[in-house]
Amino acid sequence: MGFVSTAGELFSALRRPIILRPPLFPGGRVTIELWVQPDTEPDSSLPRILSIHDARDGEDFFIGQWKSGLILRKRTLNAEGKVSYREVGVANALPLGQRRFIAITSDRLKTSVYIDGRLEKHFPNFTLLPIDRKNAHQIILGNSPTGKEYWKGNLFGLAIYHDLLSPDIITHNYQNWISGKPLSIIKSANQPIIFSFAESSETIIKDQLNRHALMMPNRFQIIQKVILEPPWKDFRWKLNYFEDIFINILGFIPFGFFIFAWARNKFKSNRNSFLLVITLGFLLSFLIEITQSYLLSRNSQIMDILTNVLGTFLGMIIFDHLVKSHP
Repeated sequence: MGFVSTAGELFSALRRPIILRPPLFPGGRVTIELWVQPDTEPDSSLPRILSIHDARDGEDFFIGQWKSGLILRKRTLNAEGKVSYREVGVANALPLGQRRFIAITSDRLKTSVYIDGRLEKHFPNFTLLPIDRKNAHQIILGNSPTGKEYWKGNLFGLAIYHDLLSPDIITHNYQNWISGKPLSIIKSANQPIIFSFAESSETIIKDQLNRHALMMPNRFQIIQKVILEPPWKDFRWKLNYFEDIFINILGFIPFGFFIFAWARNKFKSNRNSFLLVITLGFLLSFLIEITQSYLLSRNSQIMDILTNVLGTFLGMIIFDHLVKSHP
């Protein structure tokens, strides 16, 4: 058992996401404690506060935020053995700018969420335990494995226990955490993993028992690259989504216009020129999207290729119309 003091300066989860590589949940029971302070109430994505990533199959579960709600999403297997996802949440758990002590206990039968030492919700038949605990796992703080859903806020501490803490101990930990008392650990077979974060130039942060280490790179390293995400996964009813579509179309209209003008002059054939320019537009867009899959700030999407090709086509139509109207 144990608790963490928040004495010291805070850790900015947005600026420096960190990665932990310990063996996870060997006994089939776990308690995760997080001391957080959100800087936003996101409504266009699901930023990850903590993500568990299976190096073989992808993201196993995450603790995230939607508006002021705390979200838990878990990868699971349905009756046919196919991968599916379950999601639960606690409303108003993460109000803007307020510090919260989050404690989550989970075993094979249920998951419970505590906010500031008080039980908020039980979720029967919902577990955070990975599908296959034998696989290698990573813990990513402040971001998703793809680098797309980064969380904006401050993370003051993290504790992982290979056991279910009782409500009394969770309340005790909360009271000690906010009062800044020193760490106290009761010896047990499975010692907890406890980090108290402070601003530091170090790239390795060790836990309180010096058994596990966090990597804190200067730049986030993408764990799970997403290449050419299909439109049905990327689509969202947001103004900025349709703005991106418009910009992608508009940006390739000059390409289609001028390359088609060059091709018409060279080949003297509308059909050959059309096929050449459409192919060049597709290849250029494809190259851009492949390159963007390796950039943290960019997304690689099939929709971008489709809209770029549409822009190329419109550029050719505009040129052809101008030529016909001014012979």
